[in-house]
Amino acid sequence: MQILGVTLRRPTFNDLTFAAALGTAVFAVYELAMMALGVHETTRSGLLFFVGTVWGALSNRIGIDLTQSWRAKVLFLIGLGLLVMAPAIFVISAR
Repeated sequence: MQILGVTLRRPTFNDLTFAAALGTAVFAVYELAMMALGVHETTRSGLLFFVGTVWGALSNRIGIDLTQSWRAKVLFLIGLGLLVMAPAIFVISAR
């Protein structure tokens, strides 16, 4: 499958498992750092961080290589915008 000229492959179960495990590990380190610094964050911001981390890991596994071309970067940012930035804007405006 190609989107914007970037050849993508269908993610396997192992790809999804890897992305979820990596996202969970990075999120746990992030939460521990926030607790150590005494920063109190909302559940929504932590969830958005987790989703962004999982998208970063999954996009690499499906073939979006940010070092290859500008099209891959645009495709990554579109996915990031749909998964993280749009809900983040909604969360900020709902306050």
